[in-house]
Amino acid sequence: FWVVLAVALLLRGAYLLDLRHTPFFASPQMDALYHDQWARRLAAGDWWGSDVFFRAPLYPYLLGLWYALAGTDPLPVRLLQFGVGAVTAGLTYLAARPRVGRAGALVAGVFVALRGPLIYFQGALLRVVLEAPLFLLTAWSLDVAWRERRPSCWLWAGAWLGLSALVRPITLALVPVVV
Repeated sequence: FWVVLAVALLLRGAYLLDLRHTPFFASPQMDALYHDQWARRLAAGDWWGSDVFFRAPLYPYLLGLWYALAGTDPLPVRLLQFGVGAVTAGLTYLAARPRVGRAGALVAGVFVALRGPLIYFQGALLRVVLEAPLFLLTAWSLDVAWRERRPSCWLWAGAWLGLSALVRPITLALVPVVV
């Protein structure tokens, strides 16, 4: 776990050093701009809004909470997101270990730590930052619930699945499969 986490943090730190010198670091574009503007409205106190959600709300709401608590400086947001990205690689290791053993889990975790598109998207203000870790927590919790057959494990699995759906609604397609 710690090796995977260290590799992931090292790569994300190196990318962050380079990313800070691009025009997109402080000026998000397209989807990232949409999330940034929504989060700024939330941080300013508009928690209810006036329209139906056009996109899944969890990421903008968490970003808005971050903006309200820590400000809108792009560096701390990226540091937080890269931290979540590194934890995602570690979660890959933890979720894979019961099924493929320590060596297979290490390979899986390192692959996620090295995955270029994940690193790139974790540097933008996009919901993908939460998609992978929440889906991994869902899968891991379902695996534990299936093996241990305890109601509390199923409750956790359902909670992670619900949060996943607030980031990527298509995740709800898993409900009939799980049932």
